[in-house]
Amino acid sequence: AAAPFVWYELGRRRAEAEGRTPSESYALKMVGELERVVQDELPQVATALRACGVPLASFMLRWLRQSYLGVLSIDECCRRVALLLPRGVEYDVYFAASILRHLSPQLTPLVAAGDDTAVWRLLRARAVEGFVSEEHGQWIEGLSKRHGGRIRGGLAGF
Repeated sequence: AAAPFVWYELGRRRAEAEGRTPSESYALKMVGELERVVQDELPQVATALRACGVPLASFMLRWLRQSYLGVLSIDECCRRVALLLPRGVEYDVYFAASILRHLSPQLTPLVAAGDDTAVWRLLRARAVEGFVSEEHGQWIEGLSKRHGGRIRGGLAGF
């Protein structure tokens, strides 16, 4: 049941086969849920992205399409799959939020300096350096407790 969420392309093909429009796709729903979590849990990141005119979808959709391959180490891509399969698709939102949390210390000085180009470069970079999902495990579980019901409802039907 989680396969279309772990492998974006499978989910896209399944949606097409079922006659759903792109606006109903999982990736866009997921980005919408992620925006809410970032606003609630990482307000400094949400403010930084808005201040620099960087839509979350501009890099998040690429990350999802690639299943994070080329963005994270292969070990972290495997950990993502291991996280999603037993726990549910809402953990994809928490996983993505943890990456933004990891990038937050790098974003803050760039925004303070008004370096919008560097913010874009950081978020569109081929690889996110130094991310280890295990370092965010407790935070991710906290997100699940605070947002799980709403997010599961938002992703229902996918």
